[in-house]
This record gives sequence, C-alpha cells and structure tokens, in this order.
Amino acid sequence: MIAALWLLPALALGCLMVLCFSGLRERLPKPEAALLLFGAGSATGIGAASCLFFVCRLLLPGSVLLPLLLELAAVAALGVLYVRRPRATRASDSTLAFPLNLALALALPAAVLAATCIMAGTWEANPHGDWDAWSIWNLRARYLAANSDAARRAWSPDLVSTHPEYPLLTSAFVARCWAYCGSDDPAAPIAVSYVFLLALVSAGAGGVGLLRSRPLGLLFGLLLAGTPVLLHAVPAQYADVPLACYFLAALLLALLEEPLFAGVCAGLAAWTKDEGSLFLLVFVAASAVWRLRALPRVLLGAAPGAVLALSFKLLIAAGTPSLAGRAAGTLAPKLLAASRYVQVLKAFAASLLDTSFLLLYLALAVVAASLRFDQERRRDAVLAVSVGGVMLAAYFSFYIVTPYDLAWHLATSLNRLIVQLWPLLLLAVFAALRTPESYAVVTRKRK
Repeated sequence: MIAALWLLPALALGCLMVLCFSGLRERLPKPEAALLLFGAGSATGIGAASCLFFVCRLLLPGSVLLPLLLELAAVAALGVLYVRRPRATRASDSTLAFPLNLALALALPAAVLAATCIMAGTWEANPHGDWDAWSIWNLRARYLAANSDAARRAWSPDLVSTHPEYPLLTSAFVARCWAYCGSDDPAAPIAVSYVFLLALVSAGAGGVGLLRSRPLGLLFGLLLAGTPVLLHAVPAQYADVPLACYFLAALLLALLEEPLFAGVCAGLAAWTKDEGSLFLLVFVAASAVWRLRALPRVLLGAAPGAVLALSFKLLIAAGTPSLAGRAAGTLAPKLLAASRYVQVLKAFAASLLDTSFLLLYLALAVVAASLRFDQERRRDAVLAVSVGGVMLAAYFSFYIVTPYDLAWHLATSLNRLIVQLWPLLLLAVFAALRTPESYAVVTRKRK
C-alpha cells in the first residue's frame, strides 16, 4: 500500500504544472475546471515523473535519491510560483440551471464507485494483472527498480522476450514507486492503472463540460465510466488505459485552446506505447491544418516526451526488431489480398457492435436525437473526427499488413485498440452536440 502513496507527489507535480503554465487557473472554481485539472494534471505528473526517473536511472543507475530529490524540488518550486503569482480574476460559476444537473452530478461518482467495487474483486483475485502486465510492463518495471545496472535489462531482447522496444512510461513510473518504497508491492501498478481511469473520466467530464456545457460533460463522463471494455482493461494493468487518457486529454486541451499542454499529453502518449507515436504524428498534422497558429506551442509541449521516445527507439533500444519493421517485408501480397480486408472489417464490426456497446449506442442515439447537432461547432467536430478517424483507419491498415497470424492478432489486440480510441470517438459526437441549456433559453424566450 505504501508504494501506491508515492503517486501523490507526481499528481501534485502535474497539477501544479497545469495551474502555473496554463489558462486553467482562470477557469476555477468551476467544477469542470477542477475535474479537468485533476485529469490533465494527473496524466502530466505521472508522465513527467516517469521521464525524470528513467533519465536518472539511465545516467546514474545506482542512485534512487536523485530523481526523488529533483521531483520534490520541482513540486516545491512550482508551489512557490503558484502562491506568488498575481491572483487572476476567478471565473464565476454562471452555468445555466438545468433540471438534471444535480442528478447527473450524483450519478457520475456513483458510477465510478460501482465500477471500483466491481474491479476490486478482480484486483484481489489477480493483483499482478493479465499476461502482458507481468510478462512485459511490470517485468520491465522490476528491472528498472533494481538498484544496479539491472535497469538496462528492461530493453534487452535476451531478457525481455516480448517487445523490449516498447516505450517505458508506465513501466518507469511503477518502477519509481517500487524503488522509493523498497518493495515490488502489486498495489503500485494497480493504483497507477486506476488513477489513469479516474484521470480519463475526470478529464473527459471536465473538458467536455468546459467546451460545451456541464450536463454534456457529466453525460460524457457517465458514458466513459459505463464502458465495459474500458473497465475490463483497468485490472489488466496494460498501457492502453493510460494511452486513452493521453489521447483524450490532448484533443480536449487543443479544443480548449491550451496547445502547450495538449502537446505535452501528445508527447507523453509517444512515451507510453508505439501507438502513441502514431497519435503524435496525426495530432501534429491535424493541428497544422486546423490550429496552425497554435502549432509552435503544441510542438514545444510535445518535445520532451517525443524526444525521449525517439531517443529510446533509435539509441537505447537500437537494433531491436520492431513490429513495423517485420511487417515491411511482406507488404505487397498482403495489401493485395481482398480476404484480409474482409476479415479485418468483420472483426472491427464484431468488436464495435458487441452487445456490451449496445446500451452505450442507445444512450448516445437518444442524446443525439434529443439535442441534435450545432452547426456552429463544426470546426471543433471536424478536428475531433479527423484525429479519431485517421487513427481508426491507421489501426485498420496495420492489421492488413501485420506480420503475425491475422486471426490471432485480431483476437488478442483489437479490444485494446478500441479502448484507446473509444473516448476519441465519443468526443467526436459530443463536440458537435447542442447544449441542453440552449433549449431552455429558447423556451424561456418564447414564453
């Protein structure tokens, strides 16, 4: 349990970074701003602490004290900066009253609590997570936590038989918690995965609430908290829930005109998993098309995570065969095989039309039919659709050329990719919906 408590300095670090260097401070004390602060701040802090621990481990493998002192010093410095900064005019909470606001506000924490109770049984029965957790992510964390040169084993193909080239955000952060408490307590990876779920739901509810309206934000959070495939992924302790959190936070912050931290989250996605590098490229390209003036700040924010991920791939784990490299040798015959397209299309349809999604689709259809779409929000919707759509098309395309047996690869990984993209696909709908309050205003005017 003590290992899980070491998340707190990282969460404080991230929240203070967001408060000091973004415009979110001026949006407080709105509840939506507080939710987004926790979501984006938690993801940022965990990512920053992971990067710091990994770099220190790489340069001074025998020192556990150095990254801890640097992290605590950063928290203290940011705290002083936050206190000494001139107090900005706080935004008033002028949200229009909506009859269901209170019910939705009570339903969201209730849904999260219910999901937590369900997951608690899985954590107790299987505290070490599923196959990839203990054979890849947590195994590498154990090497990184060792107070010796054993850290380098985390990317050795001789000792890590499966994907030693994968980025190390979650592994390095879990290793940080283990190194600081002096044991490999399974509470650490459990807590990390759970905090990323809370950050995902909080960022979604708060970000959509600020972007559109409070009831839409609460509905968005409820749909996330009620997504079975997402909740099943949390006890597995894989990197897909953290990746989904960075994807959603980056896009929401971009829509809210916070390009610096949008770039930070996109860059940290690249340090989380290989799919994050693809997202970073897609996100930067979309920003260049739809948010060109903000592109320099996006690139500035993305630089630390992107540089670390690229350096790891090209310098530290150089020579390790990658999935993309193995797929390149047989591109032509696979691209021309019509049967592969049919097989992948059927698998995507089966996953997205699974019975666990039916209630979600029904709720989404009812909300969309009731509120309809706001033509004035077309620009935001296009950005969300372009990022989510290109990512979905890229995942589909990669299955066509995968070097693995196609049926096996689809069966073992497709649901995890849906976990990554589902929040983006939801956001593409919510970004364009009319707000319930707008109907209330029209009704009042007519009266």
